[in-house]
Amino acid sequence: MDRRNFLKGAAAFTLTAVTFVLASQTAPARYVTKKIKNLSYQIFPEGESVRYTVTDPAKASLSFINLKFVGGAPKEFTLNVITKKGDVLVEGKPLNPEQGELEIQVIERENDEYIIQMNISPEMIIGDRVYVDVKQKESNPKYALEDIWIDVKEGTDPVVENEHDIEGYVPQLSYRAGEEIELKVHAPTGRFGIEFVRYGKEEKVVDRVENIKGIKQNYTRYVYRNGANWKTSYSYRVPDSWRTGLYGARLFDQSGKEFYISFNIKSSRYTGEKKKRIAVLSSTNTWTAYNTWGGASLYKYFVNDHVSPLYAQIVNSQRPNIEASPVGDPIHLANAEKLILSWLEENEYDFHVIADSDLHTDKDLLSHFGTLIINTHGEYWTEEMYNALEDFMNQGGNLLYLSGNGVYWKSVVKDNQLEVRKAFGYHVLNDERGGLWNRIGRSEAGLLGVRYTPTGFNTFHPYKVKQADHWIFDGTNLKNGDEIGKEGLNRGGASGHETDKRNEFSPKNLILLAKGTNPEDGGAEMVYYDHPGGGGVFSVGSVTFGGSLVVDDKLSQMVKNVMNRYTLESKSDLS
Repeated sequence: MDRRNFLKGAAAFTLTAVTFVLASQTAPARYVTKKIKNLSYQIFPEGESVRYTVTDPAKASLSFINLKFVGGAPKEFTLNVITKKGDVLVEGKPLNPEQGELEIQVIERENDEYIIQMNISPEMIIGDRVYVDVKQKESNPKYALEDIWIDVKEGTDPVVENEHDIEGYVPQLSYRAGEEIELKVHAPTGRFGIEFVRYGKEEKVVDRVENIKGIKQNYTRYVYRNGANWKTSYSYRVPDSWRTGLYGARLFDQSGKEFYISFNIKSSRYTGEKKKRIAVLSSTNTWTAYNTWGGASLYKYFVNDHVSPLYAQIVNSQRPNIEASPVGDPIHLANAEKLILSWLEENEYDFHVIADSDLHTDKDLLSHFGTLIINTHGEYWTEEMYNALEDFMNQGGNLLYLSGNGVYWKSVVKDNQLEVRKAFGYHVLNDERGGLWNRIGRSEAGLLGVRYTPTGFNTFHPYKVKQADHWIFDGTNLKNGDEIGKEGLNRGGASGHETDKRNEFSPKNLILLAKGTNPEDGGAEMVYYDHPGGGGVFSVGSVTFGGSLVVDDKLSQMVKNVMNRYTLESKSDLS
């Protein structure tokens, strides 16, 4: 996602007989004139502190903001909402009170009192208060705003009738042999079947189950953050014969409709020398971040609230995820990750797939491996994951960063919820400062060598060789100025979609091997450096690299050179 689109904005409403227009412009200057530590009313002289009661903001559901006017009600006004920590809440979509699931209510009471009640997104429930600034357009109104309050409900979402075709999800994105996969399926036609497929150098059906009794499964209004909580439709024990890798469960029913669920199988045990073991990290947090099912993702917000953000900041993994399907055009999630896995198998490299969730929960997981590959789009990293990667590198581990836009947003995971504060606020799940790792003192460039910048976004170009005499180019016959990765399976050249570059935090011994030819100096920078822990770091800095790796012999030879250097016992074995 182009980060230039993430703008701080005010929640602005125009009400004409309760008609709203929401704006997503930069916050009014009076809200951002100085950095604040202890917020006081004087910081927002035209805003009123509105407290509310909430046990757990992460479990907030259908809530309301109420404005009490005396002497009449305004025909037109604007409303700005700011958190107590100073973060301006972002608004976006135009709304009409006569449309949508909930009508804006104007309640006339005795003594010429009017209550205007608006549904407010749970994304606005942060901490124990917000600051609300109400501006009416009349110059000399005969009415007055007497009170503002917010009613927060927890765990009481309205039920939404599920009118979708067959769909489903699994509670985990990583399993091992012997574990039970509980498939949660919405099957409106009644009977359904499952076909299990493994994705490697070939797509192979490994099992099939038919004539399963299914049921219709509804969901709730804020399912995107609270999870679907569906009943288990079928339990399947992972056979011992299933190898580690990326798998899909194809759901199908009598109507001919189908739906894919992606998940990974990890190894139960490790054999051979540690130096030769390769872990491939599946970017499952990014799968969850882009999932819009149920009305919102970390990029979009479709729930029809009156007061709502441009995007969610808490999402849940327990829901169907069509964006993470393993089939279709390979772009940047599971259907692109399978390209790198197929290359590894085609070139006879044994590997072990692990998921973001595995690395998050097991700080010692990487100690079993000599090399780690970050696959395609590893954007969302928890502190636990980051710490584990640093420990791995400090202990002599090797890294192939075959990804772009990686280790970018600080993420918090708790009870199946993934939280990211893209407005650089404080996490609800642990009260820590959120935002970009680069802005909170741990730039990913210090470890990966590069970090994402928006220049070159959504363009696709080859790399141009800069250091042809480096050992990574051995056997390629390339020279400086040659272009590599001109073609690819995911929309074009090897340097594309989102691209990473060096910055002031990059290691001093970094070597620029090649640079993408994308416009505005937006090309990915392919780099290498020797880590002080004893291993090496090879970074390609591009989301689309895997799509070119599988079709470009030069890129293939370069990655082979890195893999062989990392996994062979000694440099003499390379001759």
